This record gives sequence, structure tokens and C-alpha cells, in this order.
Amino acid sequence: MGVVSIIRPRTPLTGGLPIARPRAPKPPKHRAPLNAEGAAKQAVARALVHMRSDRICEVCGNQQATNVHHRKNRSQGGTWAASNLLDVCGSGTTGCHGRITEDHDGTANRNGWTCKSFENPVEIPCLTRNGRVILLDNGETEAA
Repeated sequence: MGVVSIIRPRTPLTGGLPIARPRAPKPPKHRAPLNAEGAAKQAVARALVHMRSDRICEVCGNQQATNVHHRKNRSQGGTWAASNLLDVCGSGTTGCHGRITEDHDGTANRNGWTCKSFENPVEIPCLTRNGRVILLDNGETEAA
């Protein structure tokens, strides 16, 4: 008698091609645009922060402020309140903004430039060019 070969279907386990499965759509990588109310809150908060800082970096005091930094990230529940914002020089990778964002030794948190998700920025003192202060929602500061 001759050799009989059995034909088996190729599956991922026997070295065949993977079985195609439908995938759920990925969520967008960017946030949805703000509605009119959100855009208004953002504009008011930015204006208050710019008045507080005179558009000079609140961290170093040596450069023109070019970005607003959220002390508590929006993804962690941070809001567009003046107490949660710092007017800083640089981008997310340069200047004081980069220094804060790329912080790996905890300096930004110790200085109040960042807040943890469970912290309230209004209660966390922040080291600015004017010393250690509490940033208020009305755009003003008070001594810490």
C-alpha cells in the first residue's frame, strides 16, 4: 500500500495565515473641539493668566511667555481655571514649558508647576518669579 497523506486546513496554530477578525474603531488621538461655552471659558482663563504674568514667563521671568501650561493635566481632570494655568516660555519640549513637561526628578511637582490628579491646584503653592504663591481662579495671587 502507498502512503496516504491527509490534507489539513492551515490555521494560525499550524503555521497558516492568521484569521482576520473585525476590530473596533480606534478613538481619535485628539480632543474634540470645544463648544462655544468651553471656548469662552478658555479665552477668559487665558486673558486672566496673561494679565497676571504681563506675558512674561512665570517660572523664569527672563523670557516672553509663549504658552499656557496646565498644572493639572486636562486628561486628569484639570480645568481652564486661572489657578490651574501658568504662562511659560517655550513649547512642550523647549524653555520652561519643556523643563516642566520633561521633568523626571519631581522638581516640577515640588515647585507646584504640576499637580497630581488628586490635588486641587488652588490649594497647591506654586514657585513663580515672584516667590511661592497660591494661584487664584480670579487671576490674582496670594502669599503662600
